[in-house]
Amino acid sequence: FGLRALSWVCSCRRFSLAETWYTMEESDAEDELTSFLDDVDKEIITEAPPEAWYQPKAGDVLEVEVERCRSEGGEDRKLHKWTLGSPAPVTIPGLDVDRCVRTMRCGETAFLRSKKEVKAAATLRLLSLERNEDILGDGRLMRRTLREGRGWKTPKAPCEVLLRFSWQALASGDKIPETGQAAKEVAMSIKNGSCTGSADWIPGIYGLRVLTDLRVGQRCLVQLSSELLSGSPIERPPGSGPLEYDIELLQIFTFEDISLDRSEKIMKKVTREGDGYSKPVEGATVKLRIQVDGAEREISAEAASGRFCAALEEAVLSMKKHEICEVRCSDPEACRDEELAFGPGLLVVFLLELLDFEELDVFSSAENQRVEYCSRRKEVGSFFFQKSSWRQALKRYQVVTSNLGYLHSWKNEASKAQAMSLRKACHLNIAACWLKLEEWLEASKACDAVLTDEPHNVKALFRRGQSLKELKEFREAEKCFRKVLAVQADNKEATRMLVQLRQMVKSEVEQQKEMFSRMARGIADTENEATELPPGNDKPLEAETRSSLPDSNSSQLEVKDDALEEEEDDGTLTLMGISALLACAAAGYMLLRRSR
Repeated sequence: FGLRALSWVCSCRRFSLAETWYTMEESDAEDELTSFLDDVDKEIITEAPPEAWYQPKAGDVLEVEVERCRSEGGEDRKLHKWTLGSPAPVTIPGLDVDRCVRTMRCGETAFLRSKKEVKAAATLRLLSLERNEDILGDGRLMRRTLREGRGWKTPKAPCEVLLRFSWQALASGDKIPETGQAAKEVAMSIKNGSCTGSADWIPGIYGLRVLTDLRVGQRCLVQLSSELLSGSPIERPPGSGPLEYDIELLQIFTFEDISLDRSEKIMKKVTREGDGYSKPVEGATVKLRIQVDGAEREISAEAASGRFCAALEEAVLSMKKHEICEVRCSDPEACRDEELAFGPGLLVVFLLELLDFEELDVFSSAENQRVEYCSRRKEVGSFFFQKSSWRQALKRYQVVTSNLGYLHSWKNEASKAQAMSLRKACHLNIAACWLKLEEWLEASKACDAVLTDEPHNVKALFRRGQSLKELKEFREAEKCFRKVLAVQADNKEATRMLVQLRQMVKSEVEQQKEMFSRMARGIADTENEATELPPGNDKPLEAETRSSLPDSNSSQLEVKDDALEEEEDDGTLTLMGISALLACAAAGYMLLRRSR
């Protein structure tokens, strides 16, 4: 607990420092902008495109068209290119061009007029911007962006990217002719902190660092120092220095694990992004185009109805309209489908396109319609449960409980009663699914949801007792089965479980007694080594300590009555607790004596 608290404090401190730094930088930028607006009037004529979010900084290479407005009439339009921070190639009295450009974005056109005594005005058009970045902060990995990308999507593991890149060796800053690799298109896989796919790609983690924040269509030059190339299979000519890569990001293919157990046995690769943000809900009618082994067909079905295999049905629920994806399934059970007749093999691959789907808004529907919808979902869940598809059944039951989570505001009493009964049945079925999957804690939580409204529900008590038994919570499990017998005295299964639990509790008590006995003997031996016995006292401390503890080998009385047996166990635990306190006190006393 102390380590967690310390970690939390440190993380808060880091966050506080980062937030302070960000606030200071943001404040400085605002002050600079306020000072600039005090000196210059700026009117934006043409807005920059939405993807052009970056504003120039020192070290960036700019190409700006400057159109000067002369007082005697006429205009002077020239194209200038320079590195920001160095003296600007154009000088306009009363107007700092370098400072004006820092407030613009690529593609923007602005009219600027000086407020100073020396009146000056000009129209600036930022045509191109080459960003220079020191990725590692020490000059070993430099990147210059020649063309900005589009959109906001960047590579995030796990994913696959399509690149066009070439490389060439440098010597004294110049390219060495007839060396390097011509431009080629390569599909690179990004996962587990690495980027693989081509032997002559930037080695190690540095290749991943270069790609991390690129966007589709972005082109850049990357210069890699010689010391980062150690261990690389790239053959360079003698005397050559760093390598320069010309990289263009063509496309990003995202991967998503759609397997219900998150085992990565069913992976979806998005080859074309869909429209909008909405996705099909369970029970909605969907229209699909599927391609298997070169054969293409269109199908119309109800989403998550059990008609097709799990790989297809789970993929459909994760897609957007007009999205195209490639599904790779390595789980034979999840891709077994009689209608689609997937070919045999360890890996099944098929293409899927969502052409259209029915828009269903379950939460906005009438109360009786919502009950009908949830009843159909429960039936589908029961269909999967009978097929022993526990996770598919579990997901259908969870859809019902999430749709019927809050019933306090329902006005139709008949629909409300049906919904509460349906929700209770699905919670019990969820608990049964979790027990089949051996997820004991989740099963206990599902039973608690039922017992909150109905404390004496026999199924919930029994299944909670089963889960607590597997969690080694024997006493709590015993209480659950006692409550079951209080409601159903002839429940043979609960009686059998109760007998098993009594034996487990006794065995646990004996083990704890033996453990505390060994602990006390060890403390007594340590004390005997550190101190001598007082004169006239011929009884060893070990014997005194042993005599103060309950005998772990003494015979247990046969008690027939359940209440007396439980009282005896409680007394044993009390003695064990007292023994533990005495042992801890003795250990503390010995440590204190030794420190003095």
